[in-house]
Amino acid sequence: MDIRVARRRSNEESLTQVTSGGLLLSAGWSMLRAARDEDGLRHARRTGVGTALTFLIIDLVYVPQGRIRATYLMDAAKEAAWLAAWWQADRLDGDGGRHGRSAERRRKKSRTTRRCPSGGRHY
Repeated sequence: MDIRVARRRSNEESLTQVTSGGLLLSAGWSMLRAARDEDGLRHARRTGVGTALTFLIIDLVYVPQGRIRATYLMDAAKEAAWLAAWWQADRLDGDGGRHGRSAERRRKKSRTTRRCPSGGRHY
């Protein structure tokens, strides 16, 4: 392989890693800054699931093809764990993230909760 081709490939991989890192940073910031209500949780869930699913698919497709190193399978395991965590949070949410009677009950309950002086909610 010509040294120029190897150097160009290395620069492209570096740019891809920096771009991916920036996207992960902005997704994480968006999740952390989401509103502390049902809509904010849904926003954070969509961002988290979409990000983890995208990177999981990339890892599971490109590792077997040899386009990325097998160490990315460790990332795939972490991404699968994040998906499981979001799935578990969705189950604890009561209605699986769907709108309907359960969501309406939660909305009514959230209106009747009292706020503590620090701004948090007490049920």
